[in-house]
Amino acid sequence: MPGATSDAIVCEAKPASTYWKDKLLANQGTAQPDGLLPLLIAHDFDDAKRQRFLELALSDLAPQSKDWRLRLQASEQEVGRQWVPAKHPLEAPVAQKWTISPHAGWAEASKKLQWFLGASFVSLALFAVGRVLLRTGVPAVAVAIGTVLVGMGLMAFGMKGSGGGTGYDSPFYLDLAIYSAIVGPILLSVLALHKLHHLLDEEDMTWWHTVVRGWTHILDLGSPASRAEFWGFFAHCVWWWALVHICLQPLDLWLGSILLLALITLVVRRLRSMTPSELLALVTTVACLVLLAVLRAH
Repeated sequence: MPGATSDAIVCEAKPASTYWKDKLLANQGTAQPDGLLPLLIAHDFDDAKRQRFLELALSDLAPQSKDWRLRLQASEQEVGRQWVPAKHPLEAPVAQKWTISPHAGWAEASKKLQWFLGASFVSLALFAVGRVLLRTGVPAVAVAIGTVLVGMGLMAFGMKGSGGGTGYDSPFYLDLAIYSAIVGPILLSVLALHKLHHLLDEEDMTWWHTVVRGWTHILDLGSPASRAEFWGFFAHCVWWWALVHICLQPLDLWLGSILLLALITLVVRRLRSMTPSELLALVTTVACLVLLAVLRAH
């Protein structure tokens, strides 16, 4: 922040685009017939006076300048967002090699780990309760509605005491962040666990059985792999990679290499075990996804 013990903050902007250069030439041609000489501003910010002229010139040329001025006036009236002199000099960033936030240190990494493990525990708890209810005869629709209601309760609990604000501190963006980072993944995880264990029940397997078979056959390309075994071990690898990617970097590169080898072996085993009809369905699905991606790109 500006102050006696703080350094200046520098904003580096990209050079003007071709549109603004053409706009400048057009303005020059319009001004010269009337005997007006355009004021050319050098592309540097070493002088405060020239910087002010440049800002005014760009704001007058920009088609959204009116909207920018209104936002600037609104921000200047918010006392909580005004720049104030720093009371203490800024501390040097803490360089930490093994975290996803290299300037936050282990404290931030441990906080992310707590949130990740907490979300995983809540997902497993909701799945376990729902599975018990389904086995006792409760309709699947009722279990789904109850799970969604619990998710809404988690959002309400996360919003409690957070207060309101403007901009990205508004309740809308806070709700969106909580849902995208916590509640949404939890609900998707519960749904995925129900689908996975439905496959496991059909093949009379357990999730631990799929994990053990996946690791014990990591170098075995000839043994068969069922559908339930494939998705069970795939979910296991996704969880471990997400754990190290979110909380401990760059360990995800090391663990990711091991998981990738195990998944490649599993894919080969699964392809060798598929029937011709299953292979045809797989090829059709992949072709449709590629076609959809190409159409969206164009």
